[in-house]
Amino acid sequence: MSGEKDYSTLVELLQYRSQHQSNRTAYTFLADGENEAVSMTYQQLDLQAKVIACSLQSRQMAGNTALLVYPYDGGLEFIAAFFGCLYANAIAVPCHPPRNRHASQDLAARLASSQAKIVLTTKNTPTQAQKSASDSRTASRVANYRCSFPSYGLARTKY
Repeated sequence: MSGEKDYSTLVELLQYRSQHQSNRTAYTFLADGENEAVSMTYQQLDLQAKVIACSLQSRQMAGNTALLVYPYDGGLEFIAAFFGCLYANAIAVPCHPPRNRHASQDLAARLASSQAKIVLTTKNTPTQAQKSASDSRTASRVANYRCSFPSYGLARTKY
């Protein structure tokens, strides 16, 4: 883009856009691929990502892996969690929530191979990730972290 500086990280770009284009739409979720369901501005994304990052930092997650378990309709929450990981210097490993036994086994394998220390998910996503973890040897080291994003744009957390 002409006139813009070069950014070495996505975090730098988000911070710039949050400060200089705060009310512009950063992302829009299209529920059926065509109709807009919900949008998020750069400022909302930045704030939500920072709330998540603070919680991750309080758990010493820098350099550790976070499993991001988000359904298709949790797209904007996934983006905020992904940026939260970037802010906290955590390694984000995305995956979909399991819908059947085979997918649960796949999630358990991903959980074990990634050596995730925490699972980030939505408040409405079943705790299949924890069930998968309890079926494996990773249960004792994985924390579950649910994020909900109310309409006023700040994240609330539950543990």
